[in-house]
Amino acid sequence: MVGKKFLNPFAKVVICFLGAAFMAYYLYQNIQAGEFYVGMPLLRACVLVAFLYLLFRSIRDIVDQWGENGEN
Repeated sequence: MVGKKFLNPFAKVVICFLGAAFMAYYLYQNIQAGEFYVGMPLLRACVLVAFLYLLFRSIRDIVDQWGENGEN
């Protein structure tokens, strides 16, 4: 897969963490205002879930890569 070698794994973790933090911040503001069930907050929630998925996947790739280097 092309994306595995496009960025440094640590850079992917940082980018995904920052993206998730920004989406969570803006989503929290919408939830506080009581407007969660309109279009934009639902889209932000989907993007937040996507960032969290990519974050956990990037962390798993780092752990797997670390385990491969430790076995050799």
